[in-house]
Amino acid sequence: MSSTPKSETARVQVPSLIQKAKAFDLLKTPVITEKATAELANNCYTFIVDGDVNKTLLKHAFMQAFPGRKVLAIRTVKRPSQAKRLGRFKGKSQEQTKAIFKIAGEPIDLGFGEV
Repeated sequence: MSSTPKSETARVQVPSLIQKAKAFDLLKTPVITEKATAELANNCYTFIVDGDVNKTLLKHAFMQAFPGRKVLAIRTVKRPSQAKRLGRFKGKSQEQTKAIFKIAGEPIDLGFGEV
């Protein structure tokens, strides 16, 4: 057996998607509804997120945006677009994806609601 060294190109690692996209590009905005603010007491935080991202990338983006917190579970919900009208003009609302993060650790101060 000959021990030939592997080529240098095989050792180069491709940067992950989370390094390319910033965390706040994936987590667009927190959801401020009655149900979402009630879930703050259970350490569940709801965000509108990018629709093309999987749960693993969402978990890393959340932990990068809010360091010191561990994500226990993620639930995602896709809201389909709906038909809208304004007078004689027809259109559609934008499709949205929201993610509900259950975390362990200190509560996050988002600037609204009581914890």
